[in-house]
Amino acid sequence: MAPVGLPVRGLSAANPAKVEVTTPADTSVTVSQAQRDVLSLLDALARATGSDQLDLMVLDSAGPVARERALVGCLVLSESSQGDYAPAQIAATMERLDTAWLRALDLELMAR
Repeated sequence: MAPVGLPVRGLSAANPAKVEVTTPADTSVTVSQAQRDVLSLLDALARATGSDQLDLMVLDSAGPVARERALVGCLVLSESSQGDYAPAQIAATMERLDTAWLRALDLELMAR
């Protein structure tokens, strides 16, 4: 899966340095391997938004359901390379669908 730089929910601008929070709710930020300095990213977003109400998800270590929910329906502020987001979104959806039977089996085994 190609790395996606910074899909973000709840933000209204394409430049993290000029981000404006559109609602008083917290902001969910997802990053992939393209973003190496996560703490600096969170600090820059907190300063830009004037809020520390940020939730971070690292896509590379997230499970299939979480990865799909983070990528589908988000507002992409930055990509490592143009066109990386769509294939990552499709791959996340396909991985969730392909592994649904494993999650169902886990639930069945836990119920025993």
